[in-house]
Amino acid sequence: MIGLIAGLGITWLGFNIYIRAIKSGIEDVPVETLIGRYTQLFEKGLNALKARPTRSVIGLFLVTGSVYLTYSGNVNVFGFFVGREYFILGYFIWSLLWRVDSRGAIAIAVGLLVSCPFLIVMEQRALAEQAAVSVFYFLVIGVVEQIIEFIRE
Repeated sequence: MIGLIAGLGITWLGFNIYIRAIKSGIEDVPVETLIGRYTQLFEKGLNALKARPTRSVIGLFLVTGSVYLTYSGNVNVFGFFVGREYFILGYFIWSLLWRVDSRGAIAIAVGLLVSCPFLIVMEQRALAEQAAVSVFYFLVIGVVEQIIEFIRE
């Protein structure tokens, strides 16, 4: 399952690079330039991790937990069943406290949404439904964050 998610992420990245190249004209922007932009974004993320490790680790834990629990169900922690809703709620509160950019929640939603057709093709309809519900949660979080960003400006 993790391989599927990683494969979907790489496919999405390649598709995004391809679409950007088409929009800007393949002759005008070489693929190396587009890959360089993604490398800069990756380095920016690593610099944020170095600057505020606690904030970044908590956010990464909440996002990873949300996505993991979307596909695996509930987890028993010290006798209590913890579902994805708690991790998603934790991500929402964390993103409000740390003023995280709303594009993060929307990117997570798009990543989960991309996995839905593949899950349906593999006849995993229950997982596809869970992923769709998580997509809805993250889209709501993204919209609420955008409204708050709009009010703050």
